[in-house]
Amino acid sequence: MEQSTDNDIYPLTIISNRYGSGFLAFNLELWDVPNEINNDGLDYCDFWLHNAQKYIIGKGDTPQEALDNLKAKLNPAPDNTLIDKFLFLDFADVFLLSHQCHRDLVENLQFIVEQTHCKIIFGTKFSPKKVKEMWKNMPMEFYSMTPVLESTHYIDPIKRSHKRIESTRHRRALEIATWLEKRAKKDYRYAILGRGTDFFIYQQDHLVEFDKEKGLTRLNANEIVCILNNKE
Repeated sequence: MEQSTDNDIYPLTIISNRYGSGFLAFNLELWDVPNEINNDGLDYCDFWLHNAQKYIIGKGDTPQEALDNLKAKLNPAPDNTLIDKFLFLDFADVFLLSHQCHRDLVENLQFIVEQTHCKIIFGTKFSPKKVKEMWKNMPMEFYSMTPVLESTHYIDPIKRSHKRIESTRHRRALEIATWLEKRAKKDYRYAILGRGTDFFIYQQDHLVEFDKEKGLTRLNANEIVCILNNKE
């Protein structure tokens, strides 16, 4: 693997495609490029079958062609007025990350919004006025807030059975589902930045898990962009 630099894209890593032909370009640091690409054939095939959709990958016969292809894929998706895109964030998590790694958080949130035209939806017990005050120095706006649900009844969307939620474990999952049911008025795509145990099974394909020590990384941002832009 070789790490390359370019005036237009940072971070940038370009590698040779070990089992295929040509080169692959990633908008990632060298250590974030998936190891499976240079592992044995089974890992390589498994990556392209199951995990490649989580990455924005430029491909080409030469490093320059791979870079040019990556640049094309990093152009913002058209702002489709028929489809809404929502990014759900827990405000407590975001506020914590903003103190630990503010620059990375801001840059990667901007990258997501620029690439997808998504709307940021917060989950929090703070009032809208308090959130606006705490968010006022950020370079992007938030669109809405999910309801605060401590205990409620709902219909399981898969089993169609009536359930009651009283614990806090799935509270965020239910708040997101309720917001989408009440507020999403047209076709939509959504992504969630959070932790896997907090969400329903049917929400897992929309979930991007983050490490609290690393914060919102470019790897997380790439995955969110792929979910919201429905990249193959």
